Amino acid sequence: MIKETLKILVGKQPILYLMYFNLWRKHHGSKVILPKANHDFYFDGFPRSGNTYFTGLVNFYLPKLLFSSHLHTIAGIKLAFKHKLSVFIIVREPLETISSFYVMKNNENTSLKSLTRQYIRYYNYLILNKNKINLIFFPEWLEVKALTLNKFIQTLGIDKPDITIELLNKYNELMQQIENRKDNTAGSFPNQYKNKLKNQAKEEITILKEFQHAQNLFSTLKLEVYTSALCSNPDKQ
Repeated sequence: MIKETLKILVGKQPILYLMYFNLWRKHHGSKVILPKANHDFYFDGFPRSGNTYFTGLVNFYLPKLLFSSHLHTIAGIKLAFKHKLSVFIIVREPLETISSFYVMKNNENTSLKSLTRQYIRYYNYLILNKNKINLIFFPEWLEVKALTLNKFIQTLGIDKPDITIELLNKYNELMQQIENRKDNTAGSFPNQYKNKLKNQAKEEITILKEFQHAQNLFSTLKLEVYTSALCSNPDKQ
């Protein structure tokens, strides 16, 4: 209980998170970086929301851009605000996100209830700050992925030709090669083993009293995406 409370505080408070990051995280194999004033933007999202896929795609198509990602914390967003960066957050519905996160952490003593509450805290903050955040909804269809990335590029004011389906297919092939080297539970792409574990987790998530709250929060943000400049027609989900 104390460990969980401390984790929540560190994840919400920039000063505490900076201490944790500089004293621990960056010295223990983490490759992520903090948002800085000279960055072009900040990108993040709740774990297992498509963070790796999207940031990889940005690096693939726009390799000169500087940005921080994968902090997965409210504190990271607050630090980006402090540096007056454009903030982009990817959103994904809770059932897929939480079940996938649970499978990734299958060797840790983490409960589905705890992960659902973590999702709720993160999405509550997004809703409170939705006017300062560019929300991204990233479904599976390649056509929608291309549209979303092109609108993302336009929002940044970058003069770059639109990404094509052919280029996305090339990126997917490179991603699949990387995926093949990962553990079955850690990859960004679906596989038979993960799907089996996820389906089991989903059954437990849907009966949690917190699940409907998480779903309502996502639905609110989904509507925001639908009416935003980065809209990708979420009704197709």
